[in-house]
Amino acid sequence: MDEKKDAIQLADRSPTGHGRHCFVVMPSGRDSSEQKWFKGWYEVVIKPAVIEAGYDPILAAAEEQPGAINDEIRTHLAIDPMVVIDLGGTEPEDDPNPNVMYELGIRHALGLPLVMMAWKGQRLPFDVGNQRVIMEDRDLINLELNRKKIVSFIQAAKQGRYYRPMEAVSRLATIQAASESLGEDSILRALVQEIRDLRTNLTTTAHYRGLRRKKEVIPTIKTMLQGKVFRKELYPHFVEHGGDTKTWAQFLRTPVIMDHIGQFQN
Repeated sequence: MDEKKDAIQLADRSPTGHGRHCFVVMPSGRDSSEQKWFKGWYEVVIKPAVIEAGYDPILAAAEEQPGAINDEIRTHLAIDPMVVIDLGGTEPEDDPNPNVMYELGIRHALGLPLVMMAWKGQRLPFDVGNQRVIMEDRDLINLELNRKKIVSFIQAAKQGRYYRPMEAVSRLATIQAASESLGEDSILRALVQEIRDLRTNLTTTAHYRGLRRKKEVIPTIKTMLQGKVFRKELYPHFVEHGGDTKTWAQFLRTPVIMDHIGQFQN
């Protein structure tokens, strides 16, 4: 752990000019409305949190087109002492941006400090969903909570408390090499095989737990009303019948009883 802390502190004093950089990876948006939303989210939540944590935020808004990863972005991912990666879209049901996931993969491969965040209840890929991710709602009332969590997670990552998937791969390779170098009747080889089996069982159990959690997610009116355009068309009718912005948000979060889902869809 001390060696990892020393490596992070060395990165802080980097002569490359990146010593206090915190690279922020997030989507840029597919249209002007989404671009405005992401810019506001960055300016109000992520940027002040990064500054409070003691870093200089450097924004890289990922394009929607695959392959839009340039050398400057790769340099930040390889050199900056801290990275914040936002897997969220403008809605909880949005899938993570492909380029954001690609940049996350680069940082993971390098084993360097990072912080991940997403919407509360967002469906994440299995290889990310079992990691430590900030997952909160993004309504106005939740902005301060998100800021505080970003600061806390950055401080933890700086101290070496962040997920390193390649370390697990390295350990597995070491176990495999040890197993192959030992004799058939070696007690140590049998112990190595037990460790391998235990790792497999733990991974399988975590996978099925993740699937079970997904199955137990209770749908809301918002998830049943597919598409933002449809919700925008519905909103004026809601207001016309006495609703307002606050009650609209509460209405969308209302759980749908399983027995009524078929009727609701019809």
